[in-house]
Amino acid sequence: MDHNGARRAGHRPRKRGRPAPDRLDLTRRLCREAAAQTTPLALEQWSSWLLGEIWRRRCPIPGADGADPVLRAGAPILDSFAELGTASSKLALAALGQLDRGLLGRRARRLAATLDGSTPGWLEEMGVARIERAFSDCHPRDGEALLLEAHPQSGEPHMLAVFIDARMGGIAKHLDLVAPIDLGGSPGLDDTDGTGLRFVGVDAELACQRVRAAIDRVDAARGFAANARFIYYRALALARVQPPGLVAWLRA
Repeated sequence: MDHNGARRAGHRPRKRGRPAPDRLDLTRRLCREAAAQTTPLALEQWSSWLLGEIWRRRCPIPGADGADPVLRAGAPILDSFAELGTASSKLALAALGQLDRGLLGRRARRLAATLDGSTPGWLEEMGVARIERAFSDCHPRDGEALLLEAHPQSGEPHMLAVFIDARMGGIAKHLDLVAPIDLGGSPGLDDTDGTGLRFVGVDAELACQRVRAAIDRVDAARGFAANARFIYYRALALARVQPPGLVAWLRA
């Protein structure tokens, strides 16, 4: 379920100010890509890719208490979307605001509200798909592989695949999005998906808690180089494992 935007990881936003021609071209291209996504899941993946690139470029400043490095890294990109002022830039901002759970998402929502035009009705389905079932293959010395099954309001069901590496302090080493694997209907079923892993049904809420904690450990780690799949799916994974009751509060 890759998005071709992942191949554009080399683009770097310029400093805020009057858009230079190449920055304006990049802004237009990103907004066109957002507008080309025609389903909630596709737009979630595009948004997660861009949010991941912003997360990758975050750089905490020593002594800058209270400053959000992700917001600082992403604000120029959001501002360039707002400066463009098109229907596609409004969609891009609204989509980022739907998926992101932090200050960057709040800024995106506020900027989107300043632009004229409307967004697709299905945009509200972004970031709200709930995890219905969870399966685990856990080996305490090595780590835990998790498959979290999500059922969107519309569109295709899918699974969030996570590996929590016990040898690296319990970080979320790998993230991915995969098609559903038939592991049976029993919550206690022990089965195999053909990879040698054996999954057992586990409590979905507790599994989501473990994934959130594992992603938080990556965020807090210094000097750890997250792989491309983690960067690409980090924002989408956080949206999937967020407690449903907190979503409305976080988007306020």
